[in-house]
Amino acid sequence: MSAINTGVDLTAGYSYQDFRTIIPGSINYKGNAPTQVNNDFETQNTLLSFYGRAIFTIANKYVISGSIRRDGSSRFFNGTRDNLWGNFPGVSVAWKLNEESFIKNISSISNLKLRAGWGKTGQQELPALDGNKPFNYPAYAAYNPSGVGANYQFGNQFYFMYRPNIYNPNLTWETTTTKNVGLDFGFLNNRITGSIDWFRKDTENLLVNTSIAAGDLSNQNLLNVGNMENQGIEGSITVIPVKNQNTTWEVSFNATHYKPEITKLLERADATFNIPVGGIEGGAGNTIQAHAVGYAPNAFWVYQQVYDNNGKPVDGVYVDRNGDGKIDTFDKYYYKSTTPDAILGFSTKVSYKDWDFGLSARAVLGNYVYNNAASNSSLQSASTNEYLQNVYSTAPQYQFAVPQYFSDIYVENASFLRLDNINIGYNFGQVFSKGSNLKVYGMAQNVFVITKYSGIDPEVFGGIDNGYYQMPRIYSLGFNFQF
Repeated sequence: MSAINTGVDLTAGYSYQDFRTIIPGSINYKGNAPTQVNNDFETQNTLLSFYGRAIFTIANKYVISGSIRRDGSSRFFNGTRDNLWGNFPGVSVAWKLNEESFIKNISSISNLKLRAGWGKTGQQELPALDGNKPFNYPAYAAYNPSGVGANYQFGNQFYFMYRPNIYNPNLTWETTTTKNVGLDFGFLNNRITGSIDWFRKDTENLLVNTSIAAGDLSNQNLLNVGNMENQGIEGSITVIPVKNQNTTWEVSFNATHYKPEITKLLERADATFNIPVGGIEGGAGNTIQAHAVGYAPNAFWVYQQVYDNNGKPVDGVYVDRNGDGKIDTFDKYYYKSTTPDAILGFSTKVSYKDWDFGLSARAVLGNYVYNNAASNSSLQSASTNEYLQNVYSTAPQYQFAVPQYFSDIYVENASFLRLDNINIGYNFGQVFSKGSNLKVYGMAQNVFVITKYSGIDPEVFGGIDNGYYQMPRIYSLGFNFQF
């Protein structure tokens, strides 16, 4: 179809992935009782995929792309094939505006492309079992050997038994539908380039390991619990202010804002229902976050701290938010989350003759972290700790007699600006022989971070800081030889 300048690109494929995990068993004895089952742990899961894609380019102006994936995961096998497979289509269109006659003759416009897309993706990753053991059979009725503390004694011999696992035969794929509209641009012979995108993601059948009603084989099970929406905007721009024979200077900036919100949880749940998550150090089974309808995932679920006239927190006193004259779980509220208001990035590169210099920095604004290291310190821990340097600085400041784990005072603003990388290099050219080259460069990583967060490092995965080891500062010197 060359007469109308049309191109067609077709792709089809098949993939097979098989994942096997083997953890060798061992046995230890305390007295006469073994503390671990003497057998190996072995598990396996398989992911099959069929996929196809077609791209049509018409008159070098219009691009239409369509794709389809059919994925099958053994993790959803329940004895039948009902939930094994998921179909995930996608389509996108693009219009190269700069190729149109009414724009093509505008010399200042180098590139201008409008695009839009729609598609579905699937998620089948599951949480680990017993810390480091993959949980690969959540939909299938099965038995496993009992563990430590669940063996039977007959005479002087201890026996480990087989017991049924909790399972959910209705478990299925978590799916996300994404819609986006974007614009790519370039001006002044691409001395100014960039893009801007609006997107919305609607996730259904969220996979969550959650508490269930009493009476089953466990008090927790893996469920498809609800839906979530996430919409936002992101953009980037690169400018080359200087470009001549000796010098090139390039500056890039990007920004992202998004807002996730849970729109549905379990069927027939009332407005107060939530799913506690985010385990913390201190106590047994305590959590500090929750999933709840109308809020961001992993919102902090805490009590509102009361302060005296001098602005000091009152030990163990919280706001009676529902006004019933007592403080209980119904007075907890959803306060902030780990989701930032904005993520910003900046980088620049300068080259002058044989010198080059670059740096990159990031800023994350409006994200919050629960300082578990601080909440675990109190006057009680200060009086019993042999090494006072391990007592957090807020212990004498707040003067809580015992830990107050659920106070919102420990949910801290963890916004930060971090200089990730700075580098400089010099090219000595042919120092050995013709065709050789020597370049020397120096680099520093994680140069500094600016934050008001009281912990060691504000960039905490999961938003709970219970002893996070900060990123190291790294210096390096390098030599690049070519012969």
